[in-house]
Amino acid sequence: MFKVMKKMDSKQIARMRILFRTAYFVAKEGLSFSKFPQLCSLQACNGLDLGSTYINDKGAATFIKAIGQHMNTEIQSEVENSDYFSVMSDGSTDVAHLEQELIYIRYLDGNATVRNKFVSIVELDDATAVGIQKGIHSGLSEIGQETKEIRAAKMVSVCFDGASVMMGAKGGVATLEKKDVPRLVEIHCVAHRLELAVLDALKSNSYLKEVEDIIEEVYKLYHYSPKKRRELKELSTVMDEALSQYGSISTIRWLASRSRAAETLLKNFPATITHMEQMAEIGKATEKPKCKGLLKKMKTVKFVKYLHFVLDFTKQLSILSQQFQKEDSLIIDVMEELETATLHLTEFKLASGPKVREFENTYDEEHKTYRGITLSDTQQPHRNEPLAEAVPTSSEFCKIIDDTLEYIGKRFENFSRTTPLSNFKAFDLRQWPSSSEKQQFLTYGRTDIMELVHFYGLSTGETDEADNVYRQWLKLKTRISHLRGGNMRRIYEDVAKCSDLGVISQLVKILLVIPSNTALCERGFSACNRLKTKLRNPLMNESLNALLRIVLNGPAMVDFEPEPSLEHWLNSGKGMRHLEHRSHGTIEEGSSSESDRD
Repeated sequence: MFKVMKKMDSKQIARMRILFRTAYFVAKEGLSFSKFPQLCSLQACNGLDLGSTYINDKGAATFIKAIGQHMNTEIQSEVENSDYFSVMSDGSTDVAHLEQELIYIRYLDGNATVRNKFVSIVELDDATAVGIQKGIHSGLSEIGQETKEIRAAKMVSVCFDGASVMMGAKGGVATLEKKDVPRLVEIHCVAHRLELAVLDALKSNSYLKEVEDIIEEVYKLYHYSPKKRRELKELSTVMDEALSQYGSISTIRWLASRSRAAETLLKNFPATITHMEQMAEIGKATEKPKCKGLLKKMKTVKFVKYLHFVLDFTKQLSILSQQFQKEDSLIIDVMEELETATLHLTEFKLASGPKVREFENTYDEEHKTYRGITLSDTQQPHRNEPLAEAVPTSSEFCKIIDDTLEYIGKRFENFSRTTPLSNFKAFDLRQWPSSSEKQQFLTYGRTDIMELVHFYGLSTGETDEADNVYRQWLKLKTRISHLRGGNMRRIYEDVAKCSDLGVISQLVKILLVIPSNTALCERGFSACNRLKTKLRNPLMNESLNALLRIVLNGPAMVDFEPEPSLEHWLNSGKGMRHLEHRSHGTIEEGSSSESDRD
């Protein structure tokens, strides 16, 4: 190992290690390449010998690209040795208004550990299904997995956000990909499914939607006015009320933003109402009508009680959403988490949630006051509705819960009914009968396992194939049934190493690499937006990819070992690398780098 480095003297190696670590720091922290020579100068001032070559932004770009390329080489080696892989992909428009597709891959490494790795961000020729598919294949080519033969043999699933261009039955990317990979399983990101189910529920209750509109109006009222924020803060200090900063419901896609926005309004409620009353009386003429309108909507028992209900309601859904965004979750975890959330929501039909109970205990019905604010218990008919409840009843909240559960059930129907996703439930240890129930334990999961074997075209090579599969399945159940309370991903990672379980081991490997969400892609775009800013919008994709590989896949700064990347760089040059200062003072590597535009 490190054959080229053995030819270098120790002083050269020490210098290059420092330079590579410094370049890695620049990338990991999202700094401009121009910070590299400044950091080198700082280290030189502290007495380190860094030589005089590559101490510029082009050197930084060269080293960062080499590190990123080496990281992808390592991923390629691991994926080539993995039996199966899946692709997660999502698209967005970056700060330079370029349509980009961000691609992750999920596979098992040499220790049968699940790995989710960023592969590439690809600029699309167009955002049609054909253009996106071409972009995904381009990304896979960077780790040598783009050919039809490889994809047909190893790619078991794709996970997208559910947009019609991705999941459309007639011409979506998943449908196009299944022409090359007939057994491909398309997964609609479960976190996005949940969001859509909640949006469906919002549409079924117009007042619930109005509550969200009011929360958003209050956010905008203060977000765009430093003067109003300052006045609100001063007033809250006088009232001895803690103040939280208002956030938008749509700040991020996930349900947590809804919960946080509602919680902030509830916490700030007395100070906000008092401030709005002041603006309605002595504010600008343009502000008075808006504040009066909001006060009329907000100073009602119905609105405040709904706000408490929204917090109970969204808290459970937020917990579920956060579970659905875990990168190491398995598809068999989805229905378990969904069932748990369903039970919690159903409990609210039997008894009020903690926030609604808090309202009931705080609200003074005799004086019609809540935390010092007088509320109206009358309600004008809502929009086009002939009548409106002055105070929301438990049956009103129960209907919202029922509608939400119904929409969730429809959105997740294929997880419980469609082959092969529904068949993988056989691997959920939590559903297995006790080994003491001999007959049920013996036969449990047989049908599902055989359907999976047939779907994936697996074979034991035995004449009595079904009996052999059943024996392997029973061996697995006997071996791990006592672990049903443990972490299933880790349990099945150990099972994937077993050589005596035949096709069952292969099914376990497939189970492990099927992703349930595209949350990693969302986080990847967040990282992209931090790296490619308005000041760095000319940053080319070659450099952007290298930066993202370091940020998303790279170890912490203290754990980075520069030697493999250094060796990769030394071997990748067209000729000898010039590690010592040359009289003409030029640097060949990176001379045409996009770092000129960083």
